[in-house]
Amino acid sequence: MAHQIVWCDIPVADLDRAIRFYSAVIGAAVKKEKFPVGSIGLLPMKSACHL
Repeated sequence: MAHQIVWCDIPVADLDRAIRFYSAVIGAAVKKEKFPVGSIGLLPMKSACHL
């Protein structure tokens, strides 16, 4: 598919540990993004979507 959007929520008790695990599984860095109400892990993207 040329364009595919995927969103996936995986609740974890230890985000830093989950980021290390998923980074190792996919072979690319998962980025930790902090917000005032919590943090999330972002999977790498190939490029930005151009509409």
